[in-house]
Amino acid sequence: MNAEHIMSGLAALRDTIALPELFGMVVESLGGAEALEASLGEEFVAGMEGDAREAGGARAGAGLEAMRDGDVARLETIQGMAESFCTWLHAKGAAQMQREDDDATDKIRQLSGSFNKAARAARLTMVLKHEVAGLRPLPQSRASAGGAQGTAPANQNEAATVAANGPAKRGAETREEKERREREEWQERVDARKDEEDAMGLYLLALLDAFDKDVAEAPPEIQAEVKRQSPAIVLTQIAAQIPHPNLDRRMAEIHLGRLWDAVPPRHAEKPASLAPPDWDSVRRERWNDERHRMARAAREARRRR
Repeated sequence: MNAEHIMSGLAALRDTIALPELFGMVVESLGGAEALEASLGEEFVAGMEGDAREAGGARAGAGLEAMRDGDVARLETIQGMAESFCTWLHAKGAAQMQREDDDATDKIRQLSGSFNKAARAARLTMVLKHEVAGLRPLPQSRASAGGAQGTAPANQNEAATVAANGPAKRGAETREEKERREREEWQERVDARKDEEDAMGLYLLALLDAFDKDVAEAPPEIQAEVKRQSPAIVLTQIAAQIPHPNLDRRMAEIHLGRLWDAVPPRHAEKPASLAPPDWDSVRRERWNDERHRMARAAREARRRR
């Protein structure tokens, strides 16, 4: 057969036989796969297998990197949503803090709880994003590293807790224990803030009771204005319009009583007029209504537990 006839035959064979089939025919013509591997040598075959594994690993690595980048992008979106919600809650809370009625206090309490949850969600999302991106070790690796170093804490928060409370307890804190501890700490902060609000309310009620004696001698329009305005307006703007000796005397007695308690004289008995106001001696309204009295009793019960 001449060369042109052979080339035309190979071209026709190429058009009718697929490349894998053609490769298989060539291998069979050389004596089979085992004979071909023996003729090529073990080193050459091992190199080809290594190249194939590296190519497959590179393709898998590229897919994992794309998956990681997508997860990080989605976590950034969730983090941005949580931070935007925190900003909105802060603006709503600032607007409510300008008011002085009881409804605003309840609304601020609800917004504060929502803000704490949203801020915690933003922080957890940020931590998870750093772990997915490889910028922060995973919890298992942090725990194993802490175990390898003896009592070394897994993070800075745990280090601060150990420094403040002494050596850590045996065993890690469970999720339920952590959530219960966070709820108790949050409740303690809320109770402390409510105690401060009630202390200021008690002081204002004592001043209002004293100022009522001054208002009784004021013109009718002043008396009507007192009923419409808040305690802050009554004790400042309205009090400046009329004589108020009873208000001045009560303010002096309260502050002199605090001074007496801070620096008590050695050989003297505290006058009864300098005694601090108590909830039984002031009017039963605003900070001393039934709802506030029940709330104070509940806080006292929590502290005794």
